[in-house]
Amino acid sequence: MKSLRICIGSNDGVRMAETHLGDSGRFLIYDLFEDQSTRQVEERQNTATHLGHGGAEKMARVLQLLDDVDVVVAQKNSPNLRKIAAHAVHKPVVVKTPAIELVLATLGRSFFELHEQVAHRRSGARTQSIPELSPLPDSTAGG
Repeated sequence: MKSLRICIGSNDGVRMAETHLGDSGRFLIYDLFEDQSTRQVEERQNTATHLGHGGAEKMARVLQLLDDVDVVVAQKNSPNLRKIAAHAVHKPVVVKTPAIELVLATLGRSFFELHEQVAHRRSGARTQSIPELSPLPDSTAGG
């Protein structure tokens, strides 16, 4: 079964951090499967929070912490997210909801498109576009 490894920055383990990914206290790592099921793999402490906001060293450290991740998720676009899109193997995605359960459901609905984009990136292709996914308004997952 196809899968993607997802990273969501959080400060409380329930909601996506409302700050930039690199300023999140921890990274929640999930495997998302083509049938839209998920499995939490682990929680990683962000050891780069003390480094200067938006700096190259901070971005490099965060990407090193997430070296096995396919997709990084944030609530808002940022200069470093655009740099990741342009240069890193990770596929950045913006999801405009803080509830992690709803973020995962939203990513699950776009699984095949994301999987194709990740495969494209793994082959060396890069694009600066960052998809912004919206949860279904009538979804009850995660409130």
